[in-house]
Amino acid sequence: LFVSRQGRTAYGNFFVHADFREYVFWEMLLNMGRTCFICVVLAGGSMIFSKDANTLVLAPIERMNAKVQRIKRDPLQAMKLGDEEYKNELRKKRNEFRKTRSGLSRKRCWRCVKPRAPEPLETVVLEKTIIKIG
Repeated sequence: LFVSRQGRTAYGNFFVHADFREYVFWEMLLNMGRTCFICVVLAGGSMIFSKDANTLVLAPIERMNAKVQRIKRDPLQAMKLGDEEYKNELRKKRNEFRKTRSGLSRKRCWRCVKPRAPEPLETVVLEKTIIKIG
């Protein structure tokens, strides 16, 4: 890119010539780098969002669908599913109790406040309701 300007003054003619090629080249490289960086960030965010959506939404719905299909084939499966859920909950509680007794999750005194249990997700509540209804 050449910028030229000619003009006349009271003292004579003048000529200005500026070469911006190097500046434009570096600007082009930085803009390409910025574009690539934005593409990588958007792709990463998209993959993380997709993974979370699959984990939190699609997998529980597929589990519910499978349970409904099992109950549809044999209505007595609902009792078996309820028993399995109850056994799994007991197993989880027993494992948590063992961890606290063995000291794996023992906390210091200033952190002795017992954390609140997380509320179950709506899909878990729906799964249990489907089993109870079935």
